[in-house]
Amino acid sequence: MMKQIHFMNGGKFISRGRGRHPTRTIDSTELILVIAGKLSIFEMENEFCVKEGEFLFLYPDRLHGGLADYPKNLSFFWGHFRAGKRQMAPFPQYGCAARPESFSEYFELLLAEQRVRDNARTCDLLLELLLNETIRSQGPREAEQSRLAEE
Repeated sequence: MMKQIHFMNGGKFISRGRGRHPTRTIDSTELILVIAGKLSIFEMENEFCVKEGEFLFLYPDRLHGGLADYPKNLSFFWGHFRAGKRQMAPFPQYGCAARPESFSEYFELLLAEQRVRDNARTCDLLLELLLNETIRSQGPREAEQSRLAEE
């Protein structure tokens, strides 16, 4: 059985008030959840100012990078994973977490689990919980529209 969505790696970034997100093109999808501060970032022609409690997906094979230096109070979770375009269709690229505490807890669990040997299945399941939190950010009407569009 081939996995459709597969977690690769993740971390928690805490700014020291220096540097900015590198400009690059990667071959995986990245999920970012800002814990504090704001992250100014672009993907292709789209610009985002991701604030506390908000999330953003950066898609593979698209140029992205920082628009401003990291502020001193910025911190965020990040996770890289593989997924096809069809699997990502129902998820909004950017939004406000409906349950930021749960979103953060799932990310913390995922980061702890990635350090455990033979953890791929558990990491993939935790990633699915994170993806589910992005769907919760949509109102029932928006989620239904996404489902209908996918069908």
